[in-house]
Amino acid sequence: MKLNYLFIPMSFCISLSSAAYTNLLKCDYDEQYKTACRIEPLTLSENDPFQMDYLVKYEYVCDGHNFRVGAQTETGYYDFKRDNAENVLTATGQARLVIQALDPEKLYYKVLQKNCSVLVKEFNRRPSVITLTQWNQNVKMEIALLYSMLDNFKLGKNLDDIDKWDLNKLNLLKSNIQKLTNVYPLNLNFKALLHTLEGAIKNRPPKIEISNETKVELSIYYRTKLEVEMENATRMLEIFKQWNVVLEKDLSLVLEEIKNYIN
Repeated sequence: MKLNYLFIPMSFCISLSSAAYTNLLKCDYDEQYKTACRIEPLTLSENDPFQMDYLVKYEYVCDGHNFRVGAQTETGYYDFKRDNAENVLTATGQARLVIQALDPEKLYYKVLQKNCSVLVKEFNRRPSVITLTQWNQNVKMEIALLYSMLDNFKLGKNLDDIDKWDLNKLNLLKSNIQKLTNVYPLNLNFKALLHTLEGAIKNRPPKIEISNETKVELSIYYRTKLEVEMENATRMLEIFKQWNVVLEKDLSLVLEEIKNYIN
């Protein structure tokens, strides 16, 4: 499955407080050497609406004794790389992202060089590959649902031509009306239409009589259902636009096609 995976624009870069640029490595004794040290946990994200890939730009500089520091999410622990360069770590999660030491007790008893520091310089996030895969599936299902509802709307709109319909279309409408009578058992118009369709399929009369009231009610019902689903699809598009992602199927084109038909 091909995914068009775009980086989040800078407007979605999380603003870090000035404290985040200070050394996260805090020590009780900090003269010639650093001792009794700890990493002050830094929470960068919590309770995201879907799984994210987090991008953390950092520096982990330290000569001598090594210690493990990195990003903790519900999917695992992601180590910072110790060197003299600026690095970017990618971690995946949704519930919480925290920068912390893996083993604080071991760190506390280490003797570190004066130059040791851990800096978080920038934080960004984007929907993860798993999220984009799910979104692709959701869009495909949404498009199929919209077209199915559009077909129902067309059936309800074209009842004046029902005498010209073949058995496939009659059976399709009958199946739909059967479902409606199950949902709305007290609706007499739907019950009467179901009875008419059953007779038409069995006997194929030259003229199928359907009241104008039933035609109007059915047309309004299918249009309302279609418009509600179009609103759901629009909300999906707003999320995709917010995160600047392009998926396999263009839901906006489908919505435009349906709008042009029903308006």
